[in-house]
Amino acid sequence: MPSDDGAMQAEFEGMVPWQYNSEIIECDTPHGLIDLHNDCVLEALAVQVGPPPSVVLTLHRPDGDRFQLVFHDVLEASFVQDSDDALPGAHNWDREEVSTVYGVDYTDMGTDALPRFEISLIVGTVALRSPRVSLTWLSR
Repeated sequence: MPSDDGAMQAEFEGMVPWQYNSEIIECDTPHGLIDLHNDCVLEALAVQVGPPPSVVLTLHRPDGDRFQLVFHDVLEASFVQDSDDALPGAHNWDREEVSTVYGVDYTDMGTDALPRFEISLIVGTVALRSPRVSLTWLSR
C-alpha cells in the first residue's frame, strides 16, 4: 500500500505497523510489546516454498511464549552468513544466553517496488522484499 509520499509500505497483521526507513527491534502486539533483540530467542529461520514463498522466523521468550514472524509473498530473498562464522569456535554459544536477533531494517524501494527488509541475526543476514508481515502466536 502506498504511503503519503507514494512509497510502497508493507501491510502488517497481528502487530502495529513498523515505521519504514528505520531499524526495528520491537513488535507492538495486542498482547504487549515484544523486544526481539533483548527478550527473544530465535529458534528457526525457514523458507516456506508456497507458492508464493514466505520467510518465517520462529521465536520464543523466556516466559515460554512462542510466535512466528512471517514475511509473505517474498521476492529477491537472500541469506548471507557472517564471515566470522567460519572461525574455529564461532558456534560455541548458547542461544538462550546471547542475543539472536539484532534488528530489522525496513526501507521503502520507491513507488514501483515492494518494501525491503534486512533481518540481522546471530547466524547471518536475510534480505528480502515483501508486501506483508504477520505475527502469529504459537503459544501464550
